[in-house]
Amino acid sequence: MAVNIEIRQNSENKIQLDIPKIAALKDLKYGAMNDNYCLIYGETGKYTIMYNSSCIGRGMEVWTENDSVFIRIPLPNTESDIRLAYSLAQEICRMFGTDSFICDDEIVPFAHMEQHIQSNINASAGAIKAICGQIKNGEREAVIFFAVWNPITIGLAEAEEIDGTMEGFEKLLDRLQQIDVFYANPKYYKLNDDRVFGMFFVNENVMTVVPHKPVSLFGKIDNLKGYYVRVPDGNDIPYEEFIATAMKMGEYDSGHSIVCLTEKDLTYFAENCSVAINNDQKIKGVYWGRMIDKGRGHMRKVPNMNLATEEIAGLNHIAVFYRWAAEHNLLSEKLMEKVPELMQTV
Repeated sequence: MAVNIEIRQNSENKIQLDIPKIAALKDLKYGAMNDNYCLIYGETGKYTIMYNSSCIGRGMEVWTENDSVFIRIPLPNTESDIRLAYSLAQEICRMFGTDSFICDDEIVPFAHMEQHIQSNINASAGAIKAICGQIKNGEREAVIFFAVWNPITIGLAEAEEIDGTMEGFEKLLDRLQQIDVFYANPKYYKLNDDRVFGMFFVNENVMTVVPHKPVSLFGKIDNLKGYYVRVPDGNDIPYEEFIATAMKMGEYDSGHSIVCLTEKDLTYFAENCSVAINNDQKIKGVYWGRMIDKGRGHMRKVPNMNLATEEIAGLNHIAVFYRWAAEHNLLSEKLMEKVPELMQTV
């Protein structure tokens, strides 16, 4: 359910507005939604979302077409976002020299704007109260809302926090989206036999939101083999094993946990849980720690730049660094154990 607003220009002197200019009218932030309904900040795209960074709810979709500006308000929404959307529409109207806009095919003068705002607020309040009641009564297990930064799963804990009120709904959405975390989503790949697998990516010491149980937002995927987690240095872990073993920092919402993996955690995963995805057989992986450089990129510069030397010459940069680090006793014992011939080579 959504409310659609169109602001048309009636002046002969057309005003050119783009997304950055529209956002600046109310000091708003914006970004484009990716395929997993997560925001790519500062980008514009098929679905461009504007929002108030001090109170992050569901925001509003904004785009331009044929000299008109369109605003779509998803419902249910927070009262702050509903009022913000209409306020933005009114500001654009004034720039265009008009005192009305079109809302769901109805011409709305400024004098009638508050009626529409209250109608949207009432519709949102009714929907939120009904959803919370259904979850508390066991009629529904959870509901997913596509918010500004990422989807939010409303389950029993969230329904109790919202308590069926607009205020509670707004505070919950803002609280979760103000947390500084990386929201992990799967990417899908196909094996040679046409089986498909989903892959999550995590890194060291990064607060990451991961689902309790991965699901596709796009419906059923044919030939889905399963889900995996790629941890640094190319080690692939079956998702069920990862989520059962990873140290959780707490719950994000009813469908997701927050994890933060240390070097010790990643070493354990690499050495004890790594598999070959094509057959799920265990392999002995290695985690080297945070990588700040690798030789492949340096070697590829030689053919890419048509340099008159062999590709291995691209490794000189790293070799010089190792020599300097060895002379200053900066090479770790772990590295010496893993590559005992390194000192002699250096």
